Amino acid sequence: SISVKRRAGDASGAILKLTRASGGGDRTTITTNVEYSQLDALLRNVPARSTGTGAGDVADESGWSPFPGNCNQLIVSLPEYVQVLRTSG
Repeated sequence: SISVKRRAGDASGAILKLTRASGGGDRTTITTNVEYSQLDALLRNVPARSTGTGAGDVADESGWSPFPGNCNQLIVSLPEYVQVLRTSG
């Protein structure tokens, strides 16, 4: 997906890297879209060390959210994509 700058509180999903620690010290990490209607609540419920603020979806010193927006665009290499389409029928 392509990400873009977004203002804190914008009605656009954000791309986040989420990490979950398990009991044995293992960590599972995913990069995913978090819908704007869930973003602020999610960020308010994680430790401040994870977001740098602990205050939710707030602008950083640049005036932008530190969490880029998801514009739902995928980039593919067309030659490889065409080849896959040809071989898959």
